[in-house]
Amino acid sequence: MRIWLPIMIALAGMSIAGPSQGIEVVNDRFTGERSVSNIVSPAKGDLQTPIRVFKVVQEKTGQVTYGAIFMTVAREWRYLNCHSFDWLVDGEPMKPIEPAAHRGEVMRGGAVSVLEVVYMGLSREQFQQLADAQKVEYRICRDEFQLTGEDLVGIKEVIRRFDNPTAAPASEAESPARTDIKPRASGDMKYEPRIR
Repeated sequence: MRIWLPIMIALAGMSIAGPSQGIEVVNDRFTGERSVSNIVSPAKGDLQTPIRVFKVVQEKTGQVTYGAIFMTVAREWRYLNCHSFDWLVDGEPMKPIEPAAHRGEVMRGGAVSVLEVVYMGLSREQFQQLADAQKVEYRICRDEFQLTGEDLVGIKEVIRRFDNPTAAPASEAESPARTDIKPRASGDMKYEPRIR
């Protein structure tokens, strides 16, 4: 699991700013690592629905990992002691390939907030199963959520862009997923999504 505090803070800013979705492609020319992500934030002020990130990473060794990251910002811990994770894909349970991992940070400044991240590793087949589904529900501990149609289209776009590194972004007509986020250079640690 690769989660960095600056990315978590940037994602927290997205949840405050309002809804957005975008495909991010990163090619690290120093290490050869490549990743494609779909990042979706909930509606402005919605602190119950997690920010969702579906990501594929090819390490410099050539190993490819697939994962889903769910992040929340709240005044207190929600998932510190209970971060079990369950999927229902088109009404059928999808068994995780590994237990969910949890990480959190307390942010100070004005009001104290807790930033929590639950990470779920997926197999290629499971990632494809999510992309092909008509309805995906998930549960973190006892909180139940459902992926939107835009989430599912975004997962398909992640697979398409990962499998075809030279593929052009899907047009707005083909996909409601935002694809106008510029790829980051390897040394650029700032994450600055364009929010409409």
